[in-house]
Amino acid sequence: KLSFDIAGRINSSKGVSPQDYISELSSRDDKFKRTHSKFQVLYVELLIFIDKVCNKYGIDYWLGFGTLLGAVRHGGFIPWDDDADIYMKRDEFYKFREAFKKENPKDRELGCLDDNPDYPGTIPRYIDTSTTNIARFNILGTCAAGVVIDIFILDPIPSDAEAQRRQRNLFNVYSDFVMPYYSFSSRNDDDYLSLYQEYYDK
Repeated sequence: KLSFDIAGRINSSKGVSPQDYISELSSRDDKFKRTHSKFQVLYVELLIFIDKVCNKYGIDYWLGFGTLLGAVRHGGFIPWDDDADIYMKRDEFYKFREAFKKENPKDRELGCLDDNPDYPGTIPRYIDTSTTNIARFNILGTCAAGVVIDIFILDPIPSDAEAQRRQRNLFNVYSDFVMPYYSFSSRNDDDYLSLYQEYYDK
């Protein structure tokens, strides 16, 4: 179980403290790096809220990708990292979704297909609606365009190799229809490409 108080974990790591880290970034002359550090402060605030909610409601989550690497290796963020990611099992995400509705935090939105059929992605996002951060993700959809924490859902996969192949191909087809600004078809096996026309005709 890797859920923990983010600020406390960063403070107790072998890296610099969040305050020293952000201060050091902000003291550099490069305007981009100063702006970058402001984003990272927002990410810490968002992560701390997620952690508090998860602890309060007994929800398991894990830091993911560069967010985990930054916390362990850098005691904060990878200097060039510009986002934050966490993992949740699907049943844990649904618990978090209900907890989010109960807590109803100000200037926050939880974007997902379960609540918004026009949501343009398969990855739920915890969004700070008091900020603006427009990406391809926002152009074709109806979700808020702010600083986000990506919540990657962990689903079980079958042990059988052919069943794994089928699940991967079907998910790629599904993702192409949900997220037309990305292309997943190049990852599909040829015998599944006909599904695009089949589903499009429906």
